[in-house]
Amino acid sequence: MRSKLLIVWVVSISFLVVACGSNNPFSDKYGFLYQEDNHLSLVKLEGDNRKVSGTYQTFDLVEEGLVKTNREFSGSLSNNKLERINIGLAKSGTVNGEQITLHLTDGKDQAFKLVSKEEFEAALKDLESKEMAVKAASVQVSAANVEKAVPDDTKTKNEQEVERGQTTVGMEQLVKLTNNIGKVKKEIINTIEEKGWYDSGQPSKQAFAEVVKPIAAEYFSETFITEHIVGQMDAFFCYCDAPGPLHGSMMPDVLANVNQEGDTATFQAYRPANDMYSGTKLDVTVVKEEDKWKIDQLTPLFGSHEKSFSLTSEQVKAYYEYRGIELELVKTIKEEEAIYIFRNKHNGSMLAVQSQDYYTAEGKEWIEQLYGEIGTKK
Repeated sequence: MRSKLLIVWVVSISFLVVACGSNNPFSDKYGFLYQEDNHLSLVKLEGDNRKVSGTYQTFDLVEEGLVKTNREFSGSLSNNKLERINIGLAKSGTVNGEQITLHLTDGKDQAFKLVSKEEFEAALKDLESKEMAVKAASVQVSAANVEKAVPDDTKTKNEQEVERGQTTVGMEQLVKLTNNIGKVKKEIINTIEEKGWYDSGQPSKQAFAEVVKPIAAEYFSETFITEHIVGQMDAFFCYCDAPGPLHGSMMPDVLANVNQEGDTATFQAYRPANDMYSGTKLDVTVVKEEDKWKIDQLTPLFGSHEKSFSLTSEQVKAYYEYRGIELELVKTIKEEEAIYIFRNKHNGSMLAVQSQDYYTAEGKEWIEQLYGEIGTKK
């Protein structure tokens, strides 16, 4: 099944457009808004009937909190048509009444709703409230998962060997590491914008390294930063469809084994599909540096277009539990591959996950547009 949800970088990009000028038919409104359960986007444009330019902002709720980004946006406008949009997600769009439709590079269309400034601020306030709730839930799960000490005579040989001067890496740590890949990319892009490098041109690798190493060092090893971030610097300045070294966050297979030898551990994880890329299953290697576990190597095993992930609903529920989110399976849709519909027990929001490629959709309205009425039957 082809992916249907709009996601860019780790996390979706959508648009809130403010057109200015005497011919602006929406002068009494703030712009066009697209929102998901944990995401908002805002794009402000100025221009005339030919050219538009401005900025867009995104607001994404991740485990670490609310992540905000800000980048330039430009394009041309003629006869209610947007052309030559300067981002890889969509190259064109149309303005029609109280909505804007973007024509995505994969051939799909995406519509955005006209809202007032007050409506946007209310949506952002709701997202900030969810941020506080997620943090509170995470603290509760961490406290509940504190493990009791196990006598040495009941431990396996491998466990005893690991504990001789070493610390066992826990799945909760691995979930946090892999979930923050998208966050690191956003922070690097924000820094590039602040430095003005998108306008002035690419810096030297030395200058780039000095900027990105402090950002990435908490989650990635020195080797990974040198080889895959600084070494693939061009990917951060390319508007092409290449995924780059920090394509997006990943979901560890939390029900599978973690193989650890001293300060090195390996496990398997899934990089979910989105509207631009198919999913990928990977081997992930982490190492302990400066008393912290960090990602050292990502080795692709196969793509979801080659072989199905064949995810079970229990795998999905177990993963989200490590993130402090308790899911209830509401319905299973049988098509080419199963599609699981979940309800978040904490806030009642809906989540859909495709078993073939970990493609994820959030929000009841959007899920029902993709898969039909949810109902309650499993």
